Amino acid sequence: MVHGRYVYCIVENGAKDDLGSVGLYDSNVYQIPFKDISALVSTIPFKEIHPNVSEINSHQRVVEISREKWTTLPVRFGTIFKSDDGVTQFLTRSYKDLRSKITKFQEKEEYGLKVIIDKENLQKLDLKITDNQEIKKIKKCVCY
Repeated sequence: MVHGRYVYCIVENGAKDDLGSVGLYDSNVYQIPFKDISALVSTIPFKEIHPNVSEINSHQRVVEISREKWTTLPVRFGTIFKSDDGVTQFLTRSYKDLRSKITKFQEKEEYGLKVIIDKENLQKLDLKITDNQEIKKIKKCVCY
């Protein structure tokens, strides 16, 4: 069977640390470094990955462990390269953009928010937001 490199995230650390067997299918998670950043990857069978609860949780677990140690840019679920060299080529090509994003996210946390609201109240809320000076100030400070 052909194996690929599943990428969980990009981190600010140019080392070759292992995180242990915490990846998809209990695979070993290791770093592929380039300059002062690394991709956290594991070797898994090269096939399409379907987003079931177990696999999504495995992906998220690696990202959370990474966040405890380094500034972290999560990578979209299901991203697989053919080899370590393919990951290195990606890091090389994308270094400037990745480095810039890592710098913006240093000392910051990411949170998601889901709001369910009916259309009428959404329109009222939109009007209040548009005219609110504090929200206008916050929008100018958003880093991306």
